[in-house]
Amino acid sequence: MATAIPGANYLFSIFQHVLIDQPTATRLRLQPLVTHTLRDWQHLAQHLSTHPTHIQSLVPNPPDFLGAVDASGAGLGGFWIPTPYTTPHKPIAFRMPFPCHIRNALVSADNPTGSITNSDLELAALAFGAAILRRIHPMPHATLDCGSDNLAAANWCNKGSTSPTKPRAYILRWLANLTRRHDFTLSATFVPDSTNTLADHCSRSFHLSQQDFQESLQCRFLIKGGWTVV
Repeated sequence: MATAIPGANYLFSIFQHVLIDQPTATRLRLQPLVTHTLRDWQHLAQHLSTHPTHIQSLVPNPPDFLGAVDASGAGLGGFWIPTPYTTPHKPIAFRMPFPCHIRNALVSADNPTGSITNSDLELAALAFGAAILRRIHPMPHATLDCGSDNLAAANWCNKGSTSPTKPRAYILRWLANLTRRHDFTLSATFVPDSTNTLADHCSRSFHLSQQDFQESLQCRFLIKGGWTVV
């Protein structure tokens, strides 16, 4: 039934973790996080009539927007381009630096005990990119196809779940809320790092002012009508 309930397919991570963490238990211990997730499902059940499922979200559709995202240790960024299947919109590019406490928690050779992986940040970039686009272009029943050079993040996004209760589980829960509130379908596509140059530039350009960033986009990635930076 998750296919027919907007946002539901991103709400299985916590339950999956409980089953893996207690494989031989005859009774499962429900931590507060599990209780909160059960309340999410209760909310879905109680509000089915206010969120009817449009037939367009159940069958594959040509994408209304194509884009790609990337995350670095400094921040995330990406872009969206409308396709011929949607009304005319200008291409947009976005970027957001990570605050210090996020950067300091990133797992690295110098910080092997960190709590956040690069794949977590790449998944956050996918969700953030969708949130940015839907706020600017609130087109009903939109289909978004977004590239990522992180295979794990693309798989988590498409599968909708992950077993560990790490940041990625919370990001998927946020994505469930986004898809339900803004009415869109997000599909992630793996793209090699060597071809993800535009999104890579957006996630590593925080040394540039907003104007210089916009000029660098048009200089390096020329597009008719220019880029709108959001």
